[in-house]
Amino acid sequence: MHERGFSLVDILITCMLIATVLTVGLSSWGNFSAHHKLQNACDSLMSDLWRARVASLAGNLPVSVQVRSDGSAYSVVESGEPSAWRELPSGVRFSQFPTKNVTFYPRGSAVPGGTYILSNPSGTLQVIVAASGRVRWQRIQAE
Repeated sequence: MHERGFSLVDILITCMLIATVLTVGLSSWGNFSAHHKLQNACDSLMSDLWRARVASLAGNLPVSVQVRSDGSAYSVVESGEPSAWRELPSGVRFSQFPTKNVTFYPRGSAVPGGTYILSNPSGTLQVIVAASGRVRWQRIQAE
């Protein structure tokens, strides 16, 4: 005679395995999500810096990049226009930014050049604006 169904021990072992896999998976998902938010903020800032430089070249006028004092948002401002703040993703903040607004001029240069440092629990990225107007990013290794 054959028994049908599962025993209580089979169900308990299966539940414990599922719980273990979910625990590891959720931990990895949290790390992935935080890293993705940081990288997304870095990509957006670099894109907006590049657009500011292009707008300066195309419009023959200076374009500045401002960071809000609390480090949670930035704005690209053309001469004479009000600031339109772009919020960083939740948990991402500027831990350091130039004290003077970086301004792109019609020849493509940026005065002053500067470094924006974005950080969250997953790590730290810096976006570097050279005086030539070139923009690049790099990861800062944790010590």
